[in-house]
Amino acid sequence: MLKKALSGETASVIEEKYVRVDGKVINVEVSSHPVTYEGEPAVQVIVKDITDRKVAEVTIRKAENSFSQLFQNSPLAIVMLNDRGSVVGSTGDSRKCLAIPAMNFWARN
Repeated sequence: MLKKALSGETASVIEEKYVRVDGKVINVEVSSHPVTYEGEPAVQVIVKDITDRKVAEVTIRKAENSFSQLFQNSPLAIVMLNDRGSVVGSTGDSRKCLAIPAMNFWARN
């Protein structure tokens, strides 16, 4: 990354794990950019702690998985609508429970 920056290229952002001074491992995004400092070529390295974001992403994935499992395995007729009222999803038996032919059920999209 430093070689690219010293040659004038901006390196893409990479994710890494760093160990803080207190010993805690954190997730970071690292980027480097070529700059001139006091008339000399230099590299500006930016390190951003993204640990909280990574924890939130895992939490969201778990919640989405739980919702998906509940939705797919529900014995109830559940229909999901978007903000325009169009059907975007349903449990397997929804059409049968609601006595709506498949063609008409999805035609509302």
